[in-house]
Amino acid sequence: LEQLLNADDSRECASILAEFYLPARESVYCKDIFREFNLFGGYPEFIRRKGPQDRKDWLSSYHQTYLETDLRQLVELRNPESFDMFEKMFVQRVGNLMNISELARDCGLSADTIRRFIGYYRQLFIAWQAKPYHTNLGKRMMKMSKYYFYDTGLLRSVLSDFSTMSGSFFENTVLTEVNKILGFNGGRRELYFSRTATGVEADGFLTSDNGKIPLFLEVKQAEKMRRQDIKHLKKYVTEAESGIGLLINNGSALEQADDRIWAVPASWLFY
Repeated sequence: LEQLLNADDSRECASILAEFYLPARESVYCKDIFREFNLFGGYPEFIRRKGPQDRKDWLSSYHQTYLETDLRQLVELRNPESFDMFEKMFVQRVGNLMNISELARDCGLSADTIRRFIGYYRQLFIAWQAKPYHTNLGKRMMKMSKYYFYDTGLLRSVLSDFSTMSGSFFENTVLTEVNKILGFNGGRRELYFSRTATGVEADGFLTSDNGKIPLFLEVKQAEKMRRQDIKHLKKYVTEAESGIGLLINNGSALEQADDRIWAVPASWLFY
């Protein structure tokens, strides 16, 4: 993925994708590792935690210690129950457009309090913000953002859900890792999402700053590529002329889905 982020044009992207290959055995291994990562997250402690239940117990303990105790002391919460309500409502909206006013109303709190709580999550690297892309900076700041957890295992622990293999968890894992790679890459490009007035959306959009071509990302948990999965990517790539579209799915093989659009297994991107 890092090579794609640094590509100068669509031909270079195509060349990188064409040359990338994983033997069947390594592909299966990567997929198994990614499945574990999507279930339990990536805290280093898991090297010592061998069984699923042991990992769940550790995440539960970490959640209670870090989020429910240390965080409260750090921010000196006057009303811990209000933060409990915020957390419960916030995690259910992860990966969706975050309407602050609606969240405040559901929690029975002020919008300023909600913004402050979200700020704590961001400062402590619990959650990160994906901003909507707009060429007008003022409009970009006014539009609703999305939020994701830095660790999907912690998100599952807060939700008490280690059984559901839903698309929302898959999207959280994939986009968070893309965002981390961008950070390791010097922050020269930023991850946004894009949504038009007619509802056409790209889960991820990497700007073409510094002369790099725009990359559009669509995240789908399906193992096989379906034509309907790339319909939004086709619209973005066509309009961008030089853009590249990546359908990041749960498949086992790289596949060219259309002109300048590839279906790429999530487990391969982070190999």
